[in-house]
Amino acid sequence: MKRLNFSNKNSLSNSSPTFSSSKSISSEKYNYSNKFRLPKFRINVKWLLITLGVFLGLVLVIGLAGYFLVAKPVLAIADDAKKLKDSTYAINAGLENQDLEEIKGGIDNTKKELETFKSNLESNSKLLRKLPRANIYYEDGQNLVVVAEEALSLGELAINIIEPYAGDLGFASGDQEARNIPAQERVIKLMRLMPEFSPKVNEISQRMVKINDELNKIDASNYPTKLPWIVKYAGVDPELNLQEQILDIQAITKEVAQKAPQFEAFFNAVPEFMGLNKPKTYMIVMANNYELRMSGGFNTYIILVTFADGIPDITDSIDTYFIDEGARAGSFGRPVRTVPYHLKNYLYLSGNTFRWYARDATSNNADFPLAADDLVNLHWKNAGGLSAQFDGVISINNDVAVDILRAVGPVMTDKYSIKRDDNTYVTVPVTEFNADNVIYELENIAGGKLAETIGRKEIIKFLATSILTKIYTSEATNLVHIMRVGLDSLSKKDVMLYSYDPVVQKAFEDLGYGGRIASVPEGSDYLHVNRSNYGAGKADWTQPGFVYQTVDKKVEVIDGKKISTVNVTIKNPKRPEWFNIDPCCFYNAYMRIYVPMGSKMISVTTSDGQDAKGAEFVDDKVQKTYIESFTRQPKETDLTITYMYELPDSVNLNDYNLVLQRQSGTTIDEYRISANGKTEDVLLNSDKVISITR
Repeated sequence: MKRLNFSNKNSLSNSSPTFSSSKSISSEKYNYSNKFRLPKFRINVKWLLITLGVFLGLVLVIGLAGYFLVAKPVLAIADDAKKLKDSTYAINAGLENQDLEEIKGGIDNTKKELETFKSNLESNSKLLRKLPRANIYYEDGQNLVVVAEEALSLGELAINIIEPYAGDLGFASGDQEARNIPAQERVIKLMRLMPEFSPKVNEISQRMVKINDELNKIDASNYPTKLPWIVKYAGVDPELNLQEQILDIQAITKEVAQKAPQFEAFFNAVPEFMGLNKPKTYMIVMANNYELRMSGGFNTYIILVTFADGIPDITDSIDTYFIDEGARAGSFGRPVRTVPYHLKNYLYLSGNTFRWYARDATSNNADFPLAADDLVNLHWKNAGGLSAQFDGVISINNDVAVDILRAVGPVMTDKYSIKRDDNTYVTVPVTEFNADNVIYELENIAGGKLAETIGRKEIIKFLATSILTKIYTSEATNLVHIMRVGLDSLSKKDVMLYSYDPVVQKAFEDLGYGGRIASVPEGSDYLHVNRSNYGAGKADWTQPGFVYQTVDKKVEVIDGKKISTVNVTIKNPKRPEWFNIDPCCFYNAYMRIYVPMGSKMISVTTSDGQDAKGAEFVDDKVQKTYIESFTRQPKETDLTITYMYELPDSVNLNDYNLVLQRQSGTTIDEYRISANGKTEDVLLNSDKVISITR
């Protein structure tokens, strides 16, 4: 074997090892391992135990300090908050039982718990406030205490207003037990008392403004969208989105505070509107918002209702198709030959564009009173043989039926027979309608069992009669529930009111209940996104699995010009398994965005590159500019339409205010508004005013 020499001629050459065989290599390796053996350590068990003891002691001390200084105060505050919340259940129970004494007892108990909470919050927060950011939550807690105090005072004020009339309204009070007064009598008495409440509106408004001011001091961004898992042991859901709940409460309170002063005129107007002074007759348009149109929904059915002393009586009804079909409906009218261009271009089939149909009469204007005038003056009065004596028009959509049945419970419609086109009869059996099945059953009867049959939509009249009968004749009817549904429906524009009495109509419009395209204060921006379904298919059902939209609006200065960009994303998801309408499920959308008068369209584009047919128009009647588009969308797709336009110089960006109006019949859509480097997210469940300052 050849000798291997390893040496360094420059240094340490004599000390470098030389290996001549495998044996010598092995030997050297052994010597190295001996030479560099690790030193032995002796473990002193006594000192180890002392060290561990000290460490565990420190952990225990820190843990105890953390418990007494942080955890215990926090748990005490949480426990007091839970007791405070539990005390409010008696108030709700009193409302359910219509017992003023129970409500007053609940308010008194809640006030005591609130005082305890205030005291403990102060004493338990002294050390907590020294922790980073803890003072923010302490101050928020103080704001919420003020809100609770004002809310309880508001409750006491309401009790004082109602108590003198408790017996007449069916409430128990003092030694007087609740009388079994039919809802019809309670409704009449309540309406007659409404003007008595109006002088108290100013005091109510002041308290609502105070509540709103205190809530606005809370910054929702300081709160999480999800809680730590450990809170479940305190009975709190870790999935609770505190940030969203705070934003929702702030939005509701702001809206009520803004509208509260207008309720004085509303309380005075309702008795007149409901026929307490003399009978009033209204045309009620049943708008099918599952086929969305400009003023809320496709006109499916019309009912004439007379109110006398607040009690409704259905006097006539007709399928809107029959207004157009003349002899088949027993009426002989003159067709309306002036067809709106968008209906002619995008809705009516080629060769069928020679007339404007009554069922589409409210599909030409986003302003409900103007759309109602088109229906009444151009179609109804020209039909011949139809009553023209009424005092206004009311629009009601499908969602109202669902909400009202959820409040009053199921109703039954009587068995009835209707005549077919071939002069034979078909019988509709007794049918139960509830909040879960009402729309499905209506579609099943009118669009399935009775398709192509004269009178197939008479089921709507029978259902309306059954609901009204249950509301007005039952002693168990809870008017609080009914009023809550009514006000919510008015706020969302599921119900829109148009009175021919200008004083009454102004009261409705001041609260946003008239369906008007609103005028805006000087310097404000404006946006109303309006979508019409020109593809049918009941695609706009307001539940998961149907078409909805999101809106993103951004305002910025570009080259010295005030530019607004609005992105509307139409989402057309997969339909539920039970949905079997054919054909399904394309979506043809005719869109309008209403913007300030004087705005100038720059472009309208789509995410899939199709021609959106963008165009700009000026509507002098509503004093707005609108930009339109028409798109076709395949099933199970999202489509974004981008509208870019220049705002008029009158819009003030330094103190930016946006009037944002909701379209009747839509889902509660998400809006994102960006201006001055800030962003605000809104769920549009009613008309809003958004303020974003620099």
